[in-house]
Amino acid sequence: MIKSYKTFFQVFVFFILCIGYHQRACADGVTKVFLDRNRLEEIKDFSLLPAELNREMLEQLPHTFISMKADKYTIIPHKGHVYALREGYFDVFIWNDSIWENLYTSYYHGYNFGNLFYVKNDTFFSMGSYGYYLAHSNLLQFDNKIGSWEMDITKNKPESYYSRCLGVKGDTLLSIFGSIKDESIGKFEACKNAYLLNLKTNEWTELVPSQDLNIRYNTWGGTALDLKDFIILENELNAISGIIMVNKTDFSVKIFRQEGAIFNSSPIFCVNGNTFSYINTKGSIETADMDEKAKKSALLGYFAKPKPSLFTQWYFYMSLIFVISGIILFVLWLKRLYIQKRDAKSYQELELNVMPLIATLLAKKGMPIDTVELDLMLGIELLEYDNRRSRRAKMINDININYTKRFGSDLILRKKSEGDKRFMSYEIIDISTLQ
Repeated sequence: MIKSYKTFFQVFVFFILCIGYHQRACADGVTKVFLDRNRLEEIKDFSLLPAELNREMLEQLPHTFISMKADKYTIIPHKGHVYALREGYFDVFIWNDSIWENLYTSYYHGYNFGNLFYVKNDTFFSMGSYGYYLAHSNLLQFDNKIGSWEMDITKNKPESYYSRCLGVKGDTLLSIFGSIKDESIGKFEACKNAYLLNLKTNEWTELVPSQDLNIRYNTWGGTALDLKDFIILENELNAISGIIMVNKTDFSVKIFRQEGAIFNSSPIFCVNGNTFSYINTKGSIETADMDEKAKKSALLGYFAKPKPSLFTQWYFYMSLIFVISGIILFVLWLKRLYIQKRDAKSYQELELNVMPLIATLLAKKGMPIDTVELDLMLGIELLEYDNRRSRRAKMINDININYTKRFGSDLILRKKSEGDKRFMSYEIIDISTLQ
């Protein structure tokens, strides 16, 4: 009985692990098949296909659209279904038992070639790239409810820019080795910079190369693959031929040196994580593990956000100084306002406290008063000596301030005692004698 439970537990754990692996492999479009439908007959061995696909399914994919060839498909197994998205024509096919059903039911509004299809949050997205007379980096998402593609608005989008070297990693999309194309003015030039799209904020950021990377890529006929961690392509410069690897996390660019044609001519690619299979120039299946090749590759350079210009830095620091100065001035103003309110309140309290004392002291005006008598008049005769002395000085000062504000002179005059210079005597000034 115990052995039976143990066997059941092992089978259950294995089943759970298999499900977890399958979900991980198929999540976020990591498992993809890129097929050139026009060259399907060149494929003799279909053993490179994932379990969800077979030869018959590929043969049933539409081969023409109106009078044009169907061109290329991105095939994505996702959550128990298989989808085939056709480059150029916006079609989104789903395999339904024995036939492909088109989920795109809207009108055809033109063409869109060289785009990247990917899945995020169970929604299909398309980035870029080129329709007739229009190069762009538009982001589209497929609305399954209405059967149409809708455009997502992005900020700081590069104008007239497109690229076939595109890759998604988490919440970012990298577009690299692209071109600026505007047929209305006959402009066509390679773009040295790359662009990064934040898929949370839909905002583009420009990236600049650390140096001239000496890379040549056929923006129209070349093949670029979006793997789990890399965008890969073949460098067409004979001097440094090989596989270019762009890390989608740190934007470093490496090359794995390899002579001759590698995978550009393959009619099909099967991607799983950082491994992909293809048909080599001899017609046989070849598999490349880019994690392993990355260990043997050489660094060419990297892309990074551009450093701010001297003017930008100066403007930033001046703005910072201005803000800090404003904060300091505001704090000083608040402090001054507090002191004014405090002094006004203190003066009001002083008015109430010293007025009876002034009346008592004026009764002694013109007459000398010793320290003992003054302490009795101020009501501090019972305090300790040091406290009494400190309190006496403060009260004399407060009384004189109040009296001076009213009449223009001090009320209590301090002077050395005539009998003993070590002691002080006081005199209440008769204001009438001063006027």
